[in-house]
Amino acid sequence: MDKLNNHTELFTRYINNQCSPQEVAYLLAYFNEESNEAAVRNIILRQLEQLAESEIEIEPYLQAAFAAIDSHIQVSKKTIQKGILVSLFGKKSLRIAAIFILFLSGTAVFYFYRNDKVNQIQTESLAYTKYLLLPDGSKVIVHNNSKLEYPSTFNGKTREVTLTGEAYFDIKHDDNKPFIIHTGKLTTTVLGTAFNIQAYSGAANIIVTVTRGKVRVEYNHKVLAVLTPDNQLVYDLPKSDAQNKTVVAQEIIKWTNSDMDFEDVPFETIVEQISKRYQADISFANNEIKRCPVHATFSGTETIEEIITKLCLARNATYKKTDDGKFIIEGKGCSE
Repeated sequence: MDKLNNHTELFTRYINNQCSPQEVAYLLAYFNEESNEAAVRNIILRQLEQLAESEIEIEPYLQAAFAAIDSHIQVSKKTIQKGILVSLFGKKSLRIAAIFILFLSGTAVFYFYRNDKVNQIQTESLAYTKYLLLPDGSKVIVHNNSKLEYPSTFNGKTREVTLTGEAYFDIKHDDNKPFIIHTGKLTTTVLGTAFNIQAYSGAANIIVTVTRGKVRVEYNHKVLAVLTPDNQLVYDLPKSDAQNKTVVAQEIIKWTNSDMDFEDVPFETIVEQISKRYQADISFANNEIKRCPVHATFSGTETIEEIITKLCLARNATYKKTDDGKFIIEGKGCSE
């Protein structure tokens, strides 16, 4: 099977929501490469031709698709004129154009627009707790088996992400660009603060707990509460009911450092764990130091540099960071 057919098959699987996260990432990267533009056009035309032969009526949804594009994708005016994709496909039928636009507004994966490309969405969904540094410098601890979607850059007047599961946010302050977390129809808006959100798929409740600052929680654009430190909102989805509580927020976020308390643990074991959590490349210049026991406790919100600095201090070691972002720990063994 040639490359075009391979990518066409992969695109068809994506449309049918059958791709793995790795396949989605590969497809997005392929579509985002300008040198692949001609091949991508052919891939989409094949899909459109198949769908155009079906009897699905899509014209009633055309205006909604345009509204979605205007809100989320910012397509060039030269690209779309009265429902016809002029620069991409010429005088194709309105039906074909409408199908394409619906795909565009629904998936936001088509990066043909050289002057105004869509931000690629990053998705973190892992079986272990992970530390993330967002494009604006905000910190997020994503609980295991949770998913966070966020753009590669925060353009526009807001910073918006989507959470499924649980995460702890420490948001960098910006008066001019609110940070908004979407959890279904419930949104949490902040300027700069720290808080925890639980919003697991299928769960009856969405829970927002504030540790620092102030957040506004809304459901369907209706304000439910403005929370301050040690305040918690529990929103009952089936009952559409919101309850405010006073809690000890630090107890709620204990999960963020549940795997960051080390007592006489071999240096190598600790490095393996934090390498996975921070997705960092950390190695030892001297193998002897790997076996040395280390005692250290972290909150889970520290940067990787802060973590490694404290670990090195505990073992009288040092580290250097290479130009490509790798960390190398240097020091003597325990018996030296």
